[in-house]
Amino acid sequence: MPLPEIPVIHEVTTPVELFDRFETMSHSMVDACYRLYKKPTLVVADWLTDKWMKKNNPPYMNEIYAIEEKAKRPGILTLNLSYEWGCTTAAHDDPSGAGVRMLRALDWPVKGMGDKLVVAKQEGPAGEFYNMTWPGYVGAINGFAPNRFAIAMNIAPVPSHRLTVAGDWLYEHAKKWKSNDVPGSFLLRQVFEQCSNYDDAVKMLTETPICTPAFYTVAGMNRGEHIVIERNYKEAVVHREQSCVANQWISDTWRPGFSRGHDSAGRLNLMREVHEGAAGDFDWYRAPISNVETVLVFEANPAKGTL
Repeated sequence: MPLPEIPVIHEVTTPVELFDRFETMSHSMVDACYRLYKKPTLVVADWLTDKWMKKNNPPYMNEIYAIEEKAKRPGILTLNLSYEWGCTTAAHDDPSGAGVRMLRALDWPVKGMGDKLVVAKQEGPAGEFYNMTWPGYVGAINGFAPNRFAIAMNIAPVPSHRLTVAGDWLYEHAKKWKSNDVPGSFLLRQVFEQCSNYDDAVKMLTETPICTPAFYTVAGMNRGEHIVIERNYKEAVVHREQSCVANQWISDTWRPGFSRGHDSAGRLNLMREVHEGAAGDFDWYRAPISNVETVLVFEANPAKGTL
């Protein structure tokens, strides 16, 4: 089937401006979420999210409320703090000899999210970057800053507390609501806005406390500048030789848990097998990395400026 064209916004835009420009697309995205999560669930979740944000005053809160006011419907608050997706990511020295290459596939169980995607140029004190995002979403899950770095965020597994999968999920979400630390996707946007180089980005992603465990993969400008950072709430494990990550812990530092997404182990094993020899034409994108939940696939090289 032919793939939909992804809108690329080359003039700098804010998330609020992006919503204004693609308001119909944003409403379609919320409709898709209603079909999976149901509107009453999102009404309750919005109420909890509102209480959490007003207590903690996270960055970009005013943007979220501005978009909610324009949208005039439940779901916007919750979606901006949602982390129910899976990803497969690799970063390694580009086989062509120039810079570092990132390979990335993002999966989201909400059917109908793929054709709501946009690539929007945004900026901060450190310079411009391209945010691969959805209208109405203020954080960053994956982005590309030419001549600086490419970074992608993967959600971490749900730690096991022997309360069943649902019980463990609820337990961890209760911890998130008690935390006053920054959400992981908000931190990633801050990195793109504030960090001028690879080392500064790694330091900020490693040391800043977050309210949801996550993985960050960073591809820099120079050969050897590729890293996977495993993040718990206030701690980090850094893998400078480990180039690939899915949705399961790489190290044995953390409490074991339930991996996220479709066949995390299979996706990770395949990416480890193929990423270094990939030709650069999405030849690595096959099952199980390719699956029914995939909504975005990209290859990026900050040194070449290619995405």
